[in-house]
Amino acid sequence: MANKFCVDHGQARIGKKTTEYNAWIAMRQRCLNKNRKDWKWYGGKGITVCDRWINSFENFFNDMGLKPTIKHSLERYNGNKGYSPENCKWALQTEQMNNMRRNRIIEHENFRGTMVQAAKAYAISYFVLRKRLNLGWSIEDALFKPVRYR
Repeated sequence: MANKFCVDHGQARIGKKTTEYNAWIAMRQRCLNKNRKDWKWYGGKGITVCDRWINSFENFFNDMGLKPTIKHSLERYNGNKGYSPENCKWALQTEQMNNMRRNRIIEHENFRGTMVQAAKAYAISYFVLRKRLNLGWSIEDALFKPVRYR
């Protein structure tokens, strides 16, 4: 029935689905499809889709609306709770990275934040900072040693 809604309401076109529709499908798959690799982190951990959304893209779309930009994706405010209107928003990848359970917190002088926040605050590439810290560099060196390009 969701496909009929999408075609009738312009949310899917022949051979092309909208990113909102694809987000709804992916959300459901993560929570319901035990054959997906990432199911263990969602459905396998008890993350559910609310009754309002589970079988209705229309309800999902009415609650979430259009993504602000193509770079936004579906995020849960509380990663331990399921997908529902109260617990979801459209967020940029940088916002989502700050909310990950496995985030590494950086503390330096008066600063305390995630690696993404530290990279931004100290004007260094997140990927350079992460690589340096993973190689065992001190926080001081990782943040302030000049980057050498080959």
